[in-house]
Amino acid sequence: MDIIIPPGDRFFTNQTAIGFSRSQFTQPNGGPRRHPNLVTSWIDGSQVYGSNNVTNCALRTFKNGKLKVSKQGNQDFLPLFNNFFRAGDVRALENMILTTFQTIFLREHNRICDRVLGENSKLNDETVFQIARNYVIGLLQKITLKDFVPILLGDSYNKIVGPYRGYNKNLNPNIPTEFSTASYRLGHTLLINSIPTIDKRGRIVK
Repeated sequence: MDIIIPPGDRFFTNQTAIGFSRSQFTQPNGGPRRHPNLVTSWIDGSQVYGSNNVTNCALRTFKNGKLKVSKQGNQDFLPLFNNFFRAGDVRALENMILTTFQTIFLREHNRICDRVLGENSKLNDETVFQIARNYVIGLLQKITLKDFVPILLGDSYNKIVGPYRGYNKNLNPNIPTEFSTASYRLGHTLLINSIPTIDKRGRIVK
């Protein structure tokens, strides 16, 4: 389902189409198609920390529990790899909003590290990292389940989600195909046509 590039496009000057492939799928026992999840089903901060150990290690400083940053002036931004920002999610540079959120949670992690070490400077790197990571994951879960989902579901929230009843080891955490490929595509309808930029005084830059 390649995306055709219109004649005269100023950016894509040496190609006529952008390759676009459908999702990978499996058909266990010849049954209906299932789309494998190559990352994680949990709200576990993997967009910040990665879904595998290689990515996680690449993002860490292994000093004072902190994540790597790149400096611009006195501001911390996502770390640079081959001149590109990098985060736990490969889509971190897909648009400015995703990059902004990634930067916010990176800074929050490192802020918590400073706070933890301020309270107990004898803690080792791994302990500080896990405390900060646990905090950021909890923050993401709170934003998702207490702020976003109730707005999304409205009056149906209590019926569908309901109160937390404790950990259930028998609960299947996999994401149903109906959700990942259909229901949650509604997220694309929440995007705006363009992303306005502002200057230091908060004025929109045209």
